[in-house]
Amino acid sequence: MLTSGTIAAIILIPLGVIALAIAIVLLAKARKAYDPENFWLGAGVLGMFAIPAIACPVIGMALVGYSGEYMAYKPVSGTVEQVASRQIADGKAMSQRFVFKINGQEYGVDDTRASLVKAGDAVNLNCAREFVWGSTNNGYACNWG
Repeated sequence: MLTSGTIAAIILIPLGVIALAIAIVLLAKARKAYDPENFWLGAGVLGMFAIPAIACPVIGMALVGYSGEYMAYKPVSGTVEQVASRQIADGKAMSQRFVFKINGQEYGVDDTRASLVKAGDAVNLNCAREFVWGSTNNGYACNWG
């Protein structure tokens, strides 16, 4: 299962390529016929749609790193060995993250249903690697599976 960011990139990159092609055609026509109206239309399409639609997903993948761990959910099942709760700054508020230790690996869950889980309970999660700046050991963010 793909993450929402990957799905957005899969949609935006082809749209950006199409907008880039339209902009190039309009700019070529305007240059050939010296048509200022089509030139500015082509330049506007290029500036407003094509460049951001291609550049934003590419920059995002370059900053996070292109690895399958960050781009897709993997199913995790097992018995919870330990449960912990942490408070995390969320803008100007605080949110609570529950951490399950399953098979020696820690998995973070932001769902309130996690408060009912105890050590020894069996869980099914869908987890994706979570990118954290400056961290050498990025963890997993999970949803119920």
